[in-house]
Amino acid sequence: MKFCSTAHSHLDALQIVDAAIDLKGEGVDYSVMAVNSGGDWARIHAPVLGVSMVYATLSMEHRISDKGLINVRDLRDAWTLLEY
Repeated sequence: MKFCSTAHSHLDALQIVDAAIDLKGEGVDYSVMAVNSGGDWARIHAPVLGVSMVYATLSMEHRISDKGLINVRDLRDAWTLLEY
């Protein structure tokens, strides 16, 4: 299952994370994400949220996190830093 939405606020982005927490352990493969500010949270914390697939970009554009995106290099760095 894949769910993608637009986060109009940080509360919206937290609801995506909350949905992932609710799905964890349900025996289904899922990917949840959002675009806009905070949309990268579910991607960054995917390993602890049980997300089975993470969509990242190869773009090195400045401030892509404002769009809710994260590039592959930064995602790997974040996972290493967070010890995922």
